[in-house]
Amino acid sequence: MPNQGTDYGERYLSGSNLIDLYGDRVKLPTVNKWVESGKVSTDSDGRRNEQQVLIALLDAKDAEIERQKSLKTVGDLREEIDKAKLRKILLEGDIIELQRDKEKGELIRLDEAIIERKDTDTRIKQKLLSLPSRISLELSGISDPIEIQKILDEFVRELLLELHTELYGGSDEKENCRG
Repeated sequence: MPNQGTDYGERYLSGSNLIDLYGDRVKLPTVNKWVESGKVSTDSDGRRNEQQVLIALLDAKDAEIERQKSLKTVGDLREEIDKAKLRKILLEGDIIELQRDKEKGELIRLDEAIIERKDTDTRIKQKLLSLPSRISLELSGISDPIEIQKILDEFVRELLLELHTELYGGSDEKENCRG
């Protein structure tokens, strides 16, 4: 028979009473461990405090739920690790391809490309800025706008051909510069 404790609603139950009331949800070896650890108190006859047993049981269930959640997290973590390994393998493959392309001469470094581009831009700027002084004498005595346009057109095309030859080393684009 359950022993009514001194506080209102506090009962102390024997092991058989706990099993009768809560069935297989309560394991006596586990309850005994709770008693040993101080989570559950007993009365002078060794019966266990029902409220403390239920609280410990809920805490154990909460701990199990958290453990299950962490297992899912570990599974998710494994999946993330596998994805990261795959990304690493793919990036390593990309690096190998880039190195091959560089060895073939199909690739240059970005800083080298920037320097080359700046040099090209400087050459183009110098050529364009020299145009007025190169054609000013020829245009000085001409009053016919059509003739001026022809001369300007010829000088611009020659300038473009010079630039192409300087920058690309050939005159295979002569037709594009001539019109």
